[in-house]
Amino acid sequence: SARLSSAGEDIMAEAFTVSLHNTSGTISQYFANNIMRLLEKDLREPHLDVLIALALGHNKLSDIAKCLGKKSRGGLSAKLARLIELDMVYKNGVFYGIQDGVFGFWLRTVYHKRKTSLVDDVVNMASDFKETVKSDIGDYRRENQKDVPERMKELFLLFNGETVGIGKKHRKLPRFAKIELQKYSNCTDLVSYQEPNRYWICEIRRGRVDESDISDFIERYSPMRERIAKKICVAPEGIDANALLLAKE
Repeated sequence: SARLSSAGEDIMAEAFTVSLHNTSGTISQYFANNIMRLLEKDLREPHLDVLIALALGHNKLSDIAKCLGKKSRGGLSAKLARLIELDMVYKNGVFYGIQDGVFGFWLRTVYHKRKTSLVDDVVNMASDFKETVKSDIGDYRRENQKDVPERMKELFLLFNGETVGIGKKHRKLPRFAKIELQKYSNCTDLVSYQEPNRYWICEIRRGRVDESDISDFIERYSPMRERIAKKICVAPEGIDANALLLAKE
């Protein structure tokens, strides 16, 4: 919550330290045992290296290879496939990620830190962990204060020709050179410019979407329809059946 007090953050950080950072912590032991149980001894370290790369934010095959210092991607696909089979990793388009967010956090802030630390400084490592937890809480609170259009704008600006899975379909998302937010009474439009002189239009509607909303959306951008590569309507509160049919047309 945005109203979380400093004292509340301290309590949460302490609880995370006891359960996640301490080797005797319940969640820490659970993750350590899972690693031992799921990954065969001879293959454990190479697979753990891949998991750590993912936990550090390297989500594409080329980025994982670079993180691990490998010139080729040979063998990485097989390791990722094995981790997907074990339900430890998921794949979405060209992106990979760790299924359990808490496990990924533990790998990044606890396991990896201990593995790469030159000295076993338990006190300072626990203190650093608490500061990381507080920092992440602060990041969450800041993100939580952003509205949906602003978050979507930031998301769209991250794409650079990657393929992502949306439902059962896969889409290649281009690199957008510029994105403008245009606010109206009951919706906000993201006008995303891509080279050469093409646009993606994404409308985020408040309230349930009906036929008139879709008609208004189509009419608004009719003058530039030849330059529009994709039109998207986001309806968090649902869409009427007839409006859905009109949108598909």
